[in-house]
Amino acid sequence: QERAAKAVVGLLRCCAERKASPNSKVLNNLCAFLCEDNSFTPRPCDFPPDVEAITIENLTYQPPSDAASLASTDDAVRTARVKKRGAAMALAAVAKDYGKEVFSANAALWQRVHGPLQQNLGPTCGADDAAAQEAIDALQILSVLLPAVDSSVHAELLSLLPNVIAALPCKISAVRQMAARGLARMAVVLTLPVMEKVIRQVLPLLADAEQPLSRLGATEALHRLVGEMHLQVLPFAIFLVVPILGRMSDPHPAVRRTITKC
Repeated sequence: QERAAKAVVGLLRCCAERKASPNSKVLNNLCAFLCEDNSFTPRPCDFPPDVEAITIENLTYQPPSDAASLASTDDAVRTARVKKRGAAMALAAVAKDYGKEVFSANAALWQRVHGPLQQNLGPTCGADDAAAQEAIDALQILSVLLPAVDSSVHAELLSLLPNVIAALPCKISAVRQMAARGLARMAVVLTLPVMEKVIRQVLPLLADAEQPLSRLGATEALHRLVGEMHLQVLPFAIFLVVPILGRMSDPHPAVRRTITKC
């Protein structure tokens, strides 16, 4: 799969100047393969629609590892994970090879990430399942690209940060989960600017007494931030301790139980 990923990059380079270039279709297919595994990329129907029915298992769900999925006796599970792994390798190879031109030379890739995140994904979002799935897929693609892109395009990815934070209180649980996972991945790669926004914009959501969706989204984001960043989070612990302690008496049981795992 690694050799195939490098070959895909070569194919994109060869076809870039063609009038009827297949590059957009190739990139869209890679994104579709990446998000085909529903144990890795959630679906809106995977979670209860009622906010009161959300459990700690929903908030702390971790996708199974590649090794666990490939050891499954279910052929569909293995096939989906193989596709996901190969697509992730190919997209990472594209990002590394194109460097600072990754989005300017591959407009379809930027559109798959940028476009769906421009819709209203907050507590009052009117997104249907199809639109929500596009946003979920965009957050998944973003998470895969982040570690591989050149530092010169970090500013473009940071432009998506307000949209990711705005999705944390989404009424669709799968969108909240992917926003939290995307924010955590961004914090690992772009630590200082992302953590500044977390302190200024995410922590206040924990104090929103009127909107349980805000507290659920912020709680899941903090849980995943701590899990992804490990020791990187220590310089910011002084800002996190008091808000986290305050949510240990939250009226929502999933918030109370999840916040204790931060």
